[in-house]
Amino acid sequence: MCENNFKIVYSKDVQNINFLDDILKLDKEVYEDSMLGTKKKLEEEFMKNKESYILLYNKEQLIGYKCFFPVTNEAKKEILTGEENFDDNITNDDICEYGNINNLFLISIVISKKYQNTKGIVYLNEAFKKFLLNKNEDGKKIKSIMAIAVSGNGVKYLERNNFKEKKKIDDNHKLYVCDEEGVRGIYNGEHRK
Repeated sequence: MCENNFKIVYSKDVQNINFLDDILKLDKEVYEDSMLGTKKKLEEEFMKNKESYILLYNKEQLIGYKCFFPVTNEAKKEILTGEENFDDNITNDDICEYGNINNLFLISIVISKKYQNTKGIVYLNEAFKKFLLNKNEDGKKIKSIMAIAVSGNGVKYLERNNFKEKKKIDDNHKLYVCDEEGVRGIYNGEHRK
């Protein structure tokens, strides 16, 4: 496995949506059936905001991705105060374009099992940092990032990357938030202990 063959692609630069088939294949590899989305839902979300994926390839094979959207203030409030796992309930009305101040909902971070002990996550994190910095420089500030942890590895990842637990949704899901200070830490490469 040669990490020199890894490359990052931002979804806004993708010419067609066929990559969503590969997203679904990766999801089947790492998620339980109850957590799998449909191609139709992925297409609708992507068409609402095409800056929603950072894709990690090994040569021409998709081996990982990070999916996130800017969400409306109403969606942010529902994510923070609602009783349900919002990940399952996000609609196109909850997704918005980037404005001057943005709240992101990090939907998923996936790396193929075959590549989980590589530097793939480092590539995705660096690409996400670059994305956030570019948005900030363009006057589209990221104020917070929300995410739902669905595994022990997800909890470790979020806590290591400046997210704090906000609430327990149920036995298998916890809501985490990276506040404005935490987002600045991501820009600066700082991680909470």
